[in-house]
Amino acid sequence: MLYLIDYENVVNEGLTGYEFLTSEDVVYIFYSECTRNIRKQISLKLFHPSMKIYLYKLRTARKNALDFYIATKLGVLIEKYQITKAAIVTKDQGFHSLVDFWEHVSEVKCKIILEKSISECILKSGNNDDQYRQVKYQMMPIPLENAYNEYERQKELEGKVRLMLAGTEFEEDCPKVIDIFTHTQNRKSLYLSSLKQFGRERGVRLYANIRNIER
Repeated sequence: MLYLIDYENVVNEGLTGYEFLTSEDVVYIFYSECTRNIRKQISLKLFHPSMKIYLYKLRTARKNALDFYIATKLGVLIEKYQITKAAIVTKDQGFHSLVDFWEHVSEVKCKIILEKSISECILKSGNNDDQYRQVKYQMMPIPLENAYNEYERQKELEGKVRLMLAGTEFEEDCPKVIDIFTHTQNRKSLYLSSLKQFGRERGVRLYANIRNIER
């Protein structure tokens, strides 16, 4: 999907959900001298060679100047590439006029999504694809008690694994073994995952150590 980021308006918080972007997405970031920094954690993923990112810096500060930049670029992109859906990441309510124009007035129609973060734009897009499902799952509300109970269960399991592997050749591999437990549901899958992760011989020896651990 096409994203136009009103970075002066939303800054780093507007990039929430950046980790869900793929090489299929195209991102245009509009910023000014006042908002020229980005968190290192975000930049490492966002400015990866596989991504399509474009920067537009405001040349002269004027009232609503970046809004005009965004509106102009959006029009160029829609007309040039016949885009049917685009997202503007902003908290500025003035962009609703663009929604009115492209969805109801213009001969060329384009659905415009207005949300304050990338993740919210993905959810509002309604695209029934892996990206949408991942974001929906990650943002799904769950009871705080359930989350805490799972945390306690994982701590207990980690303690059992470390105790069982203490003094064995796998003592330093506890994090990997705990991860295997996290992604398996029964002894068969535990056995197969042990072999896959550690090779046949070591995997068999590992499984002999952990097969009786109660989840």
